[in-house]
Amino acid sequence: MKKYFIHNDQESLGPFTVEELAAMEITKYTPVWCDGLPGWTPAMHVRELKSLWSDKEPFVYTAVPPAFDKSAYEHAVKDGAQPLLKVAPRERGLGSPVFWVGLVALATTVIVALSFRYHQRTVNQTYMTALEQRKWEDSLDKEMGAAAVSEPELQNDTTTSALVGAPDEAFERTRREYALNYTRMNIERYLRAAKTFDVKRFGGIKDAKVAVYNNSDFPIDRADVQVVYIKANGEVFKSQTISLTNIPAHGKREAAVPDEKRGTDLRCTLKRVTDAELGVSKNLSILF
Repeated sequence: MKKYFIHNDQESLGPFTVEELAAMEITKYTPVWCDGLPGWTPAMHVRELKSLWSDKEPFVYTAVPPAFDKSAYEHAVKDGAQPLLKVAPRERGLGSPVFWVGLVALATTVIVALSFRYHQRTVNQTYMTALEQRKWEDSLDKEMGAAAVSEPELQNDTTTSALVGAPDEAFERTRREYALNYTRMNIERYLRAAKTFDVKRFGGIKDAKVAVYNNSDFPIDRADVQVVYIKANGEVFKSQTISLTNIPAHGKREAAVPDEKRGTDLRCTLKRVTDAELGVSKNLSILF
């Protein structure tokens, strides 16, 4: 059982049990000491003694710690008593390990978020390009089918009428000539383009490609694509032209775009198409 010493401003008395202190009618401000306390403490601040008073009075601290006896302290340490340890102040500022750990965690979170964002943007661009390409091809097939049925020139042309029962070569030649003329006049409707690229973690374009799709029955000799590098603030950083040659009929041709250390986006435009068989050399403005 724990016992307590009290001080009457002249001398130390004790030790006493809690019951004995209750019978002595000590006050809340009576200095008390017991094993485990660092010094003389008002009785009202000793947890085991708080039950001795039921009223609540304002606290006035009157006790003072005992005089320091170095020989007694050294003797207590020698006997195995645990001295009070001084807690080192917490290190703060730029030299603190906590600061650097937090900074690394924040930088990692930002890098992961940016990487996911640009990866997702590239995936979305690829998906949307494929979806638009499919819709475009379907609409073009329907339009060509309707034009082949309702074209007045073919329906009323005497040459076509004379071909009934004629060899297949003549009919195929006439059909090809019509398809060639129609494609020449509507070449921009047969062409589509797409781009893919990645953005480096701290800015810059890498692994960029452009592709031109040709949905006509004729190969295309050359298509010129203007590639514009855009900075984070929306300003143009650099512009150059990429030429794609020998684009097969109902096929596509890809070309790599040079990497750049700056820029966060690419703006591409299909500017010109040239083909000798179709007899076409036409300026376009198909943005993608």
